[in-house]
Amino acid sequence: MQADSAAASLLRYLAAYPLTADDAVQGHGYHEWKGKVSYELDSGWDFGMYFDNILNEKADAAESYYVYRLQGQPASGVLGMTAHPLEPVGARIEVTKCF
Repeated sequence: MQADSAAASLLRYLAAYPLTADDAVQGHGYHEWKGKVSYELDSGWDFGMYFDNILNEKADAAESYYVYRLQGQPASGVLGMTAHPLEPVGARIEVTKCF
């Protein structure tokens, strides 16, 4: 029985970027490092482990700038930036059987 193993990593980098057409407001950008280690058997079994945000970066994965309105705010809304944070450090295991 023969086995193959592999490892890979990905550094995702996004520089500051415009959030408005005139570039008056910019998103901050971020970087994130991910990784994967896998082990595949000839019998069709594949075992893998994935790692997200290995360096535990505290940044926003997405930023937007627009008029929004939450409960209790003026009817005309509030102009501002909203953000979605990066996922925290994480790992997951994958076991696959190919037929």
